[in-house]
Amino acid sequence: MLVPGQVSIQFPCCKRWYECPECHDERENHPQRISTKNVAFACKTCRKIFVKDLSIYGTEDSACPHCETVFVLPAVTPEAKVAQLALSILAAEVSAEVSKF
Repeated sequence: MLVPGQVSIQFPCCKRWYECPECHDERENHPQRISTKNVAFACKTCRKIFVKDLSIYGTEDSACPHCETVFVLPAVTPEAKVAQLALSILAAEVSAEVSKF
């Protein structure tokens, strides 16, 4: 199941809003053009538009400046889920071994 985006991105090539570059490419017949400077986002929670300079993007920039909804979500692929499970099993085994001492 896909998690819908928390924001939409305005692509300067067509001035249309999409959740991701792949969504743009699926619906448009032109190459996408997006820069790292002054990217416009629309928050789906408060419905306000804000602009980010992605060339100086930091962790404090991962939420809407108006309502603080976090819009940068970790990607979870099947491979990532398997890796997370393996790490949790390994951590439990290490913890069990350390507790023996």
